[in-house]
Amino acid sequence: MMSPDPRISVCIPAYNAVAYLRAAVRSVLDQTYQDFEIVIVDDASRDGTMDSIRDLSDPRIRRFCNPSNLGGGANWDRAVERSHGRLIKLLCSDDLLYPSCLEEQVRILDDARWADVGLVCCWRDVIDARGRRLLSRKSPGLQGYVPRRKALRKIVRSGTNPLGEPAAVLFRRELLEKTGPFDGSNPFVLDINMWSRMLLHSGLYLLPKTLCAFRVSPESWSVRLARSQSQSYRQWIAHLYRDPRYGLTKRDLILGQIRSTLWKWARIIFYKRIIS
Repeated sequence: MMSPDPRISVCIPAYNAVAYLRAAVRSVLDQTYQDFEIVIVDDASRDGTMDSIRDLSDPRIRRFCNPSNLGGGANWDRAVERSHGRLIKLLCSDDLLYPSCLEEQVRILDDARWADVGLVCCWRDVIDARGRRLLSRKSPGLQGYVPRRKALRKIVRSGTNPLGEPAAVLFRRELLEKTGPFDGSNPFVLDINMWSRMLLHSGLYLLPKTLCAFRVSPESWSVRLARSQSQSYRQWIAHLYRDPRYGLTKRDLILGQIRSTLWKWARIIFYKRIIS
């Protein structure tokens, strides 16, 4: 039976995800760490998304359907609002957790040496629509315990998201009380914007292990946003630069803008290979 107070809430916001949702849920059920709930919120899908998991009867699975489409950020918030765990992982409905992901990340948050840490990240694989590994994404210059200021500077200078997509991050619920909800106004930086806001209140721990997979396919959000990603990122880091809380320098901003442009062309070339 599900614990009335699960340690971890794995929140899965879903929209038109009939092809992948079942695999995402199975990847959570197969974890070596089992004190969790799975909160699935279907954002008024039109493809029978929830039918794909109708036969999964595990009591830890909680299902909700929005009467109308809320959009990315609002549905992420809705999934978290429905959850009960003290630790939260958002898992996009087409991504996967590897079996020891929760166990290894919880271990860091339970370690008294890292009392300042409120979010734990890991490396991740990039997989295609069939689940084949295309490449592994690591986090250059970030490993082990990273003080918040150093982490923020690395994020801005990287020109991309070095901490990873939602599947790569486990965070403490209490951080949301300090940051407020996800900001869906800039979809490309929806996750890294939240991680950066959390880092105003928390240290970071980067596990140098590949513990999850991020899927790219012709239908995925990242592919659809590829051409606008660089501009969105540059606008976002300019906003952070103007906010004194982040303590960023002009050099941080310029390096981030340059690298963001380079990443744009790398993404376009990579995604063209996925679609073709």
